[in-house]
Amino acid sequence: MRMSSPPPSPAKSQNTPDPLQLLLESHQQMRKFAALAAQLGKARGKQPAELSEAASQIIRYFTLGMPMHAEDEDYSLAPRLFDVTLPPEVIKGLWEMARQHEDLERAVDELLPAWVAVRDTPERHRELAAYLTLGGRQLMSQVEEHLSMEEQRLFPLIRERLDEETLAVIAMEILDRRGQLA
Repeated sequence: MRMSSPPPSPAKSQNTPDPLQLLLESHQQMRKFAALAAQLGKARGKQPAELSEAASQIIRYFTLGMPMHAEDEDYSLAPRLFDVTLPPEVIKGLWEMARQHEDLERAVDELLPAWVAVRDTPERHRELAAYLTLGGRQLMSQVEEHLSMEEQRLFPLIRERLDEETLAVIAMEILDRRGQLA
């Protein structure tokens, strides 16, 4: 009689993505849209439809994508890291990550009316250009500071401190937020 092996656990499945890779891909998106926000004010000579589309993409990312990313870290990653033994500086980094998410949300809330104005009435771009440029640069700086802190201080601990099953659960939660689960 042939013995069958047990089904693979979610952590060992070839179909379970790596949560660290998912988070890093999200960081690439955040950098991409922060750069687009920083460039929007300087987009002189663009057609109104191009300005409107760029503003629309920025709005979509910063009102949907960035909040999902913050939830990935605040609700899926941080609680699992708090469950394991961590040095005090890492615990401080986790609290700093959450605070920075709030700061980024405030920065987006400040810029959102200008992005909406350009999306809905691109003719106002010239009037808003200086504000968009300054605000976009500040946002890009905040984003880079935030992402660099996570990548240097927190992300190395993901594989070091969390077991395969926990990593699989985090990955599935991230995908679930994005509606990618079957």
